[in-house]
Amino acid sequence: MNQKGLLAKRSVLPADHWDVALSQGNVATALQALGRNAEALEQNQRAIEILERALGRQHPDLALHIHNRGEIRLALGQAPAARADFEQALAIWKGELPPDHLYNSYPLTGI
Repeated sequence: MNQKGLLAKRSVLPADHWDVALSQGNVATALQALGRNAEALEQNQRAIEILERALGRQHPDLALHIHNRGEIRLALGQAPAARADFEQALAIWKGELPPDHLYNSYPLTGI
C-alpha cells in the first residue's frame, strides 16, 4: 500500500489539518480492504481525533469516519462497539443532513 499522498500532505500541512485526516481515513479504508483491520482501526482513530479537533464533534465528515470505524470493528468481531459507532454516526447525520439523505442508510445497515 502506498502512503505517499498522506506523507506529502503531512509535509506541507499542520498535523491537525482536516485534509490530513481525510487522507488518514483513506489509508484506513485501504488497510481494511487488505484485511489489515487492526492497523485500519488505528489509522481511522487518528483521522477521527484530527477531525474532532478541526471540524467539531457534529460535522458530517466526522460521522463518515465514525461509521467506517464501526465497519472495521465489525470485521474485528467487536459488534457492541461497532453498533455504538453506527448509532453515533447516525445521530450526527440526522442532525446535520436532510432525513432522506443517503448517508442515513449506511449506519442503519450496520445496526
